[in-house]
Amino acid sequence: MGVADALGLILDWVGQKEVLPASPPRPDLPAALPSVIAVSDALGPDFCSIGCHNNTLLNVQDRIWRPEDMRPDAKGVLPLITENQSVWQLGFVHSAPEQVLVKGDWLYGDDDLQPEDWCPLSMTSEDALILAVLINGFFGLFTRFETREEPDFEIRPADCPVLLWSHQALGIEWPGFWTDSDRRRLHFGGFGQTLIRV
Repeated sequence: MGVADALGLILDWVGQKEVLPASPPRPDLPAALPSVIAVSDALGPDFCSIGCHNNTLLNVQDRIWRPEDMRPDAKGVLPLITENQSVWQLGFVHSAPEQVLVKGDWLYGDDDLQPEDWCPLSMTSEDALILAVLINGFFGLFTRFETREEPDFEIRPADCPVLLWSHQALGIEWPGFWTDSDRRRLHFGGFGQTLIRV
């Protein structure tokens, strides 16, 4: 699954077909970022409405940074994705925009990472954006569709036999995102919930 597939999945679930073309890629930014921004803009500011808060695809759960809001830190690292409580952050440098760096308490099990400093992660920028799109998309769709609480966080439900996406940087025990052959269900492995559209 590439980022276009992840974005297409979210668009399909909300029933939206029209998206303005993404801005041209820039050599100093992750190549997949313009497409993510274009789809977020197409879905609009009320992609997810919880209480009085409206959120775009870029900030439903974790924050995907727009280039105009990125500021390099003292080491020249720009933010790409920030976890919703700032527990961890994924970033990159202009000279190598496809190599993801991680800082903070990376939740997914790489014991070699140092929380206080930027470290290379075995993930590309596209992989990181797929993860953020699927997480943010899941939580955005959460307000629109039936949600089934699973009895066990770690066990994939039998009606979601098709692996959508997983990644080694998330640890071997993280189950990934799963669906069914008709893509009428979306299971967030390790979170214990499945979205269902009828």
